[in-house]
Amino acid sequence: MKCPTCDVRLRKAVYANANVDQCSECFGLLLSNYRAKTIKQRIDKDIDQLIEEARNAPQHDTLGKIRCPKCRTQMSKAADKEFGFMIDECERCELTWFDPRELAILQLAYESSPQRVEMNAFRERLKNMTPAERAEYEKRISELKDLGGPLQQALSEAGSELWFRYLQDDHYYRD
Repeated sequence: MKCPTCDVRLRKAVYANANVDQCSECFGLLLSNYRAKTIKQRIDKDIDQLIEEARNAPQHDTLGKIRCPKCRTQMSKAADKEFGFMIDECERCELTWFDPRELAILQLAYESSPQRVEMNAFRERLKNMTPAERAEYEKRISELKDLGGPLQQALSEAGSELWFRYLQDDHYYRD
């Protein structure tokens, strides 16, 4: 496949521990819509590194419509549903093209969302719990499970154990 802006063959690369296709000229990235969603939620770089990437990457943007590198149909400009960020998508191939720095900006927007800030604070609290606090936390979680009814069903469906492990392990969503 070739870059939709430079017409240079895309090369395999890794971004946020995920395989992507990248242009060696403009540094744009092509990835599946699913992978784009999961990458935006990953943080393998600290906030300062993402800011640096967003500032130092080439600043061009494909303002016009571009063609999908895979099927060559015209990609649509779409706003990210959460942040209104404009990206190029091929609905047919379910691929997303990110111009340089757009993925870093998207990750920064996600990291600064109120839900993510709260989640990071919760992770930090979990990490810094004493053994006594951890035991009390686990006791309270088990008491919630024992309440039965809708709450028990919701906790079961959510997989509270998986959720707890995710909060403890930053690498849960890695490929």
